[in-house]
Amino acid sequence: NLTGQSCKSLSSALQSSNCVLRELDLSNNDLQDSGVKLLSDGLKSSNCQLQILSLTHCRLTVQSCESFSSVLQSSNCVLRELDLSNNDLQDSGVKLLSDGLKSNCKLEILRLSGCMVTEEGCGYVSSALSSNPSHLRELDLSYNHPGDSGVKLLNHTNYRLNKLNLKTGRFLATLDEGEFRQSWAPAGTEVTSLLWQWREKARETEPLWEPRRHHCCGSGEKKPEKLSPCGSRGDITAVAVEKLARRTDLREPRRHYCCGSGEKGQKN
Repeated sequence: NLTGQSCKSLSSALQSSNCVLRELDLSNNDLQDSGVKLLSDGLKSSNCQLQILSLTHCRLTVQSCESFSSVLQSSNCVLRELDLSNNDLQDSGVKLLSDGLKSNCKLEILRLSGCMVTEEGCGYVSSALSSNPSHLRELDLSYNHPGDSGVKLLNHTNYRLNKLNLKTGRFLATLDEGEFRQSWAPAGTEVTSLLWQWREKARETEPLWEPRRHHCCGSGEKKPEKLSPCGSRGDITAVAVEKLARRTDLREPRRHYCCGSGEKGQKN
């Protein structure tokens, strides 16, 4: 139940020569922008040794991004990981953060999941990565609204990202994951994990899977045998996978009646 005023005490502690704090998680507290402003004074101190800071769900806005931009540009800043997920930062906030990333920033991990970022915000991040491509290793822009064009802006061979999270609730209408991956590989970029949400093809009213047919009971009549993925590209959404995981009939042997004789067909 911390508030913005709590950050005043924390800021003072971070500026102390006796403080050896390396990691701080203040998530799910009502700190707001005023709290971040107070905290930023401590983060810019030459005595501050904090490397990991998490402020998810803290009711932050673009003003907090202005404070962090100043922190990231400070020569005293030793932050390596910053998580601002699930705050209303929007594109204007990302622009300010990106200005901080363009300097001598040493930040390696930046998480902005669920921050209302669109194609415009992706453009700002892309510009920052072009200016200072050597340090940022992990970028999380999941559950935002980049669209195909925004994702393409992040597709650059000079970036050194090891992990890019683009999982999103918005469907990607034309962008192909295979093409995206291929464009990273030739330059030797170390993309070890690309989290992707395929566009959803099947609607609730359509079958998630297609039956594979076989001849059963010697009659030559084709009947369903077992289920196999549908879709010419194997496009399966996370929602579909979750639903299918709950269907025990996909994991347990099934019997079916065929040829109208009531005889039970054999399962492979």
